[in-house]
Amino acid sequence: MVNKKFREPFLHMNRKKIIINQDYPNNLEGPFDSVVEREFAEEICKFLKSGVSIETQINLNTTLGNFRGDLGIEFKGLRIVLEIDGKDFHSKSRDIWRDAFIMGENLTDVIIRFTGKDIVYNINECLYILFLLYPSIFSSRATKNLPTLIDDENKEVIGQNISRNFFDFLDEINFEITYPDTVLDRINTRIKLTIHKQPKGYWSQYYNFGKLKENPTIESLNEAYFGT
Repeated sequence: MVNKKFREPFLHMNRKKIIINQDYPNNLEGPFDSVVEREFAEEICKFLKSGVSIETQINLNTTLGNFRGDLGIEFKGLRIVLEIDGKDFHSKSRDIWRDAFIMGENLTDVIIRFTGKDIVYNINECLYILFLLYPSIFSSRATKNLPTLIDDENKEVIGQNISRNFFDFLDEINFEITYPDTVLDRINTRIKLTIHKQPKGYWSQYYNFGKLKENPTIESLNEAYFGT
């Protein structure tokens, strides 16, 4: 007979979504669009608090079209969409309209973008940024360990940038991350945040423009707004 204590947490688990339980393995099976998405999911699951829901390839259906978010995190009413951007799969103009409609139609509270390069080279910094922004979703293990995984200089730079903009995020915040002991002298960690609680965020001007168009598409909105 299987002990119910060991079986019960897996009742919450399926192919693409799990409810974190720190007493058990928290393996998110996917699907994933890339290796870096899988790597990031595996790492963040180690540090999330019990009860946090994390899902891959979430459906985000808007009047502009149906989109997918790379990772979705939910905890006590907070909804976060995490995007891992690769050059081959993302264009800035497409993401502008996509994000604007996702935010404007209240499908998430925030969209956070990391580049694939940042996940490859700076994954601990990316996790630390999320930890500072949303400590409520992280475990006591994260509180203890994440600050020790990055250089003090990088930790200070990240902390200063976030504290300056905590309630007034720019469209893109650049953190200069230094690795003097490697062949890569300097790598940028870029984080792009959209805060739904700020109605005057960058996305709102695009959403207000796009929602007035009949049967909008990304192509038609680009032509009408940018002339391209």
